[in-house]
Amino acid sequence: MSLVQQIDQLLPQTQCEQCGFEGCLPYAQALSEGESDINRCPPGGEPVMRALAQLLDRPEKAIDPECGTPSPIHTVYIDETLCIGCTKCLQACPVDAIVGAKKKMHTIIASECTGCDLCIPPCPLDCIHIVPSQEENLPAIGLSPEQKIRAAKSRARHEARQARNANRTTITKTLPPQEKTLANRSSDADMLSLIAMAKAKTQAKHTKRD
Repeated sequence: MSLVQQIDQLLPQTQCEQCGFEGCLPYAQALSEGESDINRCPPGGEPVMRALAQLLDRPEKAIDPECGTPSPIHTVYIDETLCIGCTKCLQACPVDAIVGAKKKMHTIIASECTGCDLCIPPCPLDCIHIVPSQEENLPAIGLSPEQKIRAAKSRARHEARQARNANRTTITKTLPPQEKTLANRSSDADMLSLIAMAKAKTQAKHTKRD
């Protein structure tokens, strides 16, 4: 097993990008090349930092506050009474833990959610909320057995998503210029329509409360 793979095995695979890289594997690659530090994974917290310190023979450090602060393990859920199916959360989820279709209600697959929270900022209705999980007895060093199981599943789902996106990009590049332009215009128009619907739905809900 290469050093990059050994490092990647120690990471929680939330794919949250808090470390400053586009996923856990790029962070592992940077660590293996000495281009990043061991304290940039808030989801892993001190246990993961200590495991990385041991593997890479580096001194332990407090989690870098610029990356965020460690928080309890959690997932998220969508308030389905407000969801308008804008697909922004679908696009943001790095492990395909959200199901739904354009202009249709979306929902979170709780068992697959990594708690990366990347779906929360793009939601135009702020209808995605954090659900605290039962706190595990986390080890002093490394991931717990439960975290390792989730990490393996999340890694596989993330890799599958990346492969699918790469295929989609390849197909899009082969479209004639006119078709690309029409596709982009259609997508922009749909999004503006959905955002308008979202605003109207939120205003109506607030009006009822008042």
